[in-house]
Amino acid sequence: MNQVKLKELISEKKIVIPLFMLKKIKEFNINIDEFILLLYLYDEDKRVFNPEKISIDLNIDILNVMENVSNLSDKGLIKVNAIKNDKGIMEEVIDLSNIYEMLSLEIIKELNEKEEADININDIIEEEFGRRLTPLEHEMILDWERNNYNKELIREAVKEASINGVTTLRYIDKILFDWDKQGIKTKEDIKKNIKKDEKVEIYSCDWLNEDDEEI
Repeated sequence: MNQVKLKELISEKKIVIPLFMLKKIKEFNINIDEFILLLYLYDEDKRVFNPEKISIDLNIDILNVMENVSNLSDKGLIKVNAIKNDKGIMEEVIDLSNIYEMLSLEIIKELNEKEEADININDIIEEEFGRRLTPLEHEMILDWERNNYNKELIREAVKEASINGVTTLRYIDKILFDWDKQGIKTKEDIKKNIKKDEKVEIYSCDWLNEDDEEI
């Protein structure tokens, strides 16, 4: 989902957020009182900063209201802006655009992580190479995962091998090793480090004298 659209849906309250926000308390470095205040502000249609009303509605001391608002502002989750209303009178308004931005980024991050978890590297390689993998090849893939090569990076290495007409895991392993030495960890890193018109180097390997089982 496009982040801009997701941010818009959050701000218009078209998706349910509170439970997701609760899961992110630690990431946002907020305590439960600040979390409750955030939920209150999120549910308020009119966000004119009125500490007395917040104090009454949440049944907390007005000094605590001011402290929590200050804390949330210091943490970059909300802003308190002074603007002129329709009558030309200056008033303070709570701006939640920062929290919308952070929530949209966190949701997209979770979706990407779920997509990553759903990737089956074995199936991808077999489909790309048009053959079944050997037991030794399955073991090599497990080694990649043990070496913390993420699935997205492995999938890109498989594509590179396929583009060059090489259907062995030794070739993919060499690509992953070289990328790791260059500090390439993600698909975005590949885009930053490899020019679009640059041909991928054919890694030296004695293909003719390989063992009978392709690895």
